[in-house]
Amino acid sequence: MEYDKWNPEKWETAFSEIEWLFMESLIDNKSILTILLTDNKDNLFEVTFNNYPAYRNILEEYRLNLWGIRDEKWPNLGNAWIVKNSDWLTDLTESEPLLNHHEGKLNHFIICTQDDVIEILSNESNPMVKINRKSFKKTANNI
Repeated sequence: MEYDKWNPEKWETAFSEIEWLFMESLIDNKSILTILLTDNKDNLFEVTFNNYPAYRNILEEYRLNLWGIRDEKWPNLGNAWIVKNSDWLTDLTESEPLLNHHEGKLNHFIICTQDDVIEILSNESNPMVKINRKSFKKTANNI
């Protein structure tokens, strides 16, 4: 990854500025991608993408270079970004020419949590984010 060529912008969401953000689940079900996030106050954030030709989830310890350049060049981005000049998007559209034809202009979204870096390509400009304050309680079944 060539992060130094990226031009990320802050993606303004309800969880953008939360210091302790955790991914509880990532569900790809019938063309809907749902990402459930929680904070250290048991708030639940549900992020839904209805159109996404690609996504990936990488453990944050394998993105150490990303953290270094973020802290140096983009210290105010928070946990949610839209990447301009994305090498992943460029590589994918060059190797899959029908991608732009079928999907249109794609955005490269990034959600950073304590343990994960979740990347989504989607032609949506503002995916849906629902907030359920204090509604998520950890139990033995969903820890």
